[in-house]
Amino acid sequence: MMIQRPRQAQPSTPLRVRLPAEPRNLVMVRRALRDWLPTTGMASERVDDVVLAVTEVCSNAIEHGYRDRPGTVHVEGWATRSAVHLVVTDHGRWRPPRPDPGEVRGRGLRLVRALVPEVRLETGSTGTSVELRLPLSG
Repeated sequence: MMIQRPRQAQPSTPLRVRLPAEPRNLVMVRRALRDWLPTTGMASERVDDVVLAVTEVCSNAIEHGYRDRPGTVHVEGWATRSAVHLVVTDHGRWRPPRPDPGEVRGRGLRLVRALVPEVRLETGSTGTSVELRLPLSG
């Protein structure tokens, strides 16, 4: 497991988290995000929503991408003057959402899209990548 956190509060310092795809490691993602997001210029009232969205994407990668084998989840983040970008990547297998999520499950991506204005999902034979872009103003 590898976590690189910024040493100084600089928007140009990227976030890189790499961890085994196990639910117990989600706490490290949340902690790293809570440390890093304030350094980007993001409003403090938005941090919890972003942490929830990224945690949900990581949970999906762990549960669905690596449902029958071990793997690694990568979280990368960087800030520009106008936005924060976060990318969660796995090398597992994509599992399409069910058309009818039922009463309890299957709402993760809808939750992420409700919390983050721009979400891009890419799937393929080598894994899944979810990019979240959050404008710093507005």
